[in-house]
Amino acid sequence: MTSRTKNREPRSIPLDRIEFDAEPEDQELELPTYEPQLSTRRFRWARLFFAALGTLLALSAGLAFTQLVDSLFLRSAALGWIGAACLGLAGIAALAVVIRELAGLLALKRLVGIHEDAARALVARDRQAAARTLGELRKIYRGRPDLRWGLDQLDSHADGMMAPDDRIRLAERDLMALLDENALGLIARAARRVTLLTAVTPAAALDIIFVAALNLRMLREIATLYGGR
Repeated sequence: MTSRTKNREPRSIPLDRIEFDAEPEDQELELPTYEPQLSTRRFRWARLFFAALGTLLALSAGLAFTQLVDSLFLRSAALGWIGAACLGLAGIAALAVVIRELAGLLALKRLVGIHEDAARALVARDRQAAARTLGELRKIYRGRPDLRWGLDQLDSHADGMMAPDDRIRLAERDLMALLDENALGLIARAARRVTLLTAVTPAAALDIIFVAALNLRMLREIATLYGGR
């Protein structure tokens, strides 16, 4: 039995029948946005209660102080003027405290903006957000001797072709790591103070007052450490 082999030539495919898949167009990275659901309640009784109560307390305190000054004037003109001067100084001091706290809130808002820019630079690799973050950090910490080395490291890499997220990680490693370590030290010191005070204070009410005061002090120290209030 014999087999005959046939030599077949490969069939050619016309070029017009060849179709190429289109390359996907570059699309910008879209970050997921969170839209908070606003409450449908338009009127809050608790807010009205605290506002009315605070107004009554302020009016009662003002009336008590003015009556005290009037009583001092009835006793002696010198005592009246001394009381009026003390009341005026107390008002000026209260106004200064309010202005200082408002400035602290503005500084806190600035730090929140820096945190948002840093998060955007890490997630979306936004160069403008990274530049704003590093610029604000330099403005806040340029007068700090303990952070001079970290700022020098940031300046040395300012002209380098680094990715935005790498620049933020560099700032976190060379600049913010020292602040985080100091913040942990402040928290540990406050915890030791609270433990000591609760051990030696006999009354539970005094414990609450002392712990609240120490916590407030700790929060102020940590805020000052990071450049706020």
